[in-house]
Amino acid sequence: MNEFHKIIVIFLCVGMIFLNSCYFKQVTPIPESTPTKPLMVTQAADDIVPTPGGYAYRGNIHQLGEEDIWPSIDTVEVAVGDNDSAKARYRNIITTKAGQTRNNILSITAQQFTIDELTLGVINMPKDANISVEEITRWHGPLGVVSPVLLVIIEEDVKPGTYTFDIGIAINGKDYKFIPCTIEVLPAD
Repeated sequence: MNEFHKIIVIFLCVGMIFLNSCYFKQVTPIPESTPTKPLMVTQAADDIVPTPGGYAYRGNIHQLGEEDIWPSIDTVEVAVGDNDSAKARYRNIITTKAGQTRNNILSITAQQFTIDELTLGVINMPKDANISVEEITRWHGPLGVVSPVLLVIIEEDVKPGTYTFDIGIAINGKDYKFIPCTIEVLPAD
């Protein structure tokens, strides 16, 4: 190998390292909750209420003949697997004010297999806003359903605006698609 080829190889190696650092970002793991951590109740529509079918938002539980006092919490269902039936149902948009903590039930369903291990992480957290995510509890249902409850913590110093990050999902050691979550922080009253 002559000197010219050595320079080309070094140039290509440096270029690959640079491209690798540009395109691949660090995923921050969300630690799985301990079973002793209590659910947070704040008298809000997105409070978590245990039901026979798993956790639900207070605003999505309705009693026949009674007027609803809480607004419903909207969720979306997205496919997270390419070649299987894995799906996630969650709040993709959360509207709140600074200094508040909001709940997000991330219900993962896999109809073709059992979920033995579920790992979550976040990526692309806003650098200009003090927003964090942690898991507070996890419900294991029948037929391949696991529903972690995530706390999205918006600190007092977060300015009004729209902030987006992604939640990563790994099921049984296999990485699945990232799903986006948008936080709309409203101005203080």
